[in-house]
Amino acid sequence: MILLVADVSIFLEFERNELMVPLFAAGLTIAAVDLLCYELRAAFGTSFFELGLHVLDLFPDELGRAQALWSSNKTLSLSECFALVRACRGGHILVTASPHLQSVAQAYGVVTLGWGWLAEQVMLNIASPALTSAR
Repeated sequence: MILLVADVSIFLEFERNELMVPLFAAGLTIAAVDLLCYELRAAFGTSFFELGLHVLDLFPDELGRAQALWSSNKTLSLSECFALVRACRGGHILVTASPHLQSVAQAYGVVTLGWGWLAEQVMLNIASPALTSAR
């Protein structure tokens, strides 16, 4: 299952909490659509990609659907629309901090999770070796 991060704020939270390296070391497949990756590269350079962020693109017909979704729903960013359309392929869980995107995604039948769930998985991964060695 691919964890498809839909907005920069998720990465900002991991960066702010110094959990970026543990995020990518947790054994999860973390990805973002190419449009969001351009934003990440502009803001943070290549560090996310060096850690293992997967870059996903859209098919031409999906680009049209993402733009149509954005045109009809200006409360979503274009990169959120890209991520939602990509997640509709299946095999993805959409990770977002936006309750509105979660609501729209639910209408499309896309499973969503928030920053808290992902952070919990990372913290469990950090604690697991310590728990194992303490036994």
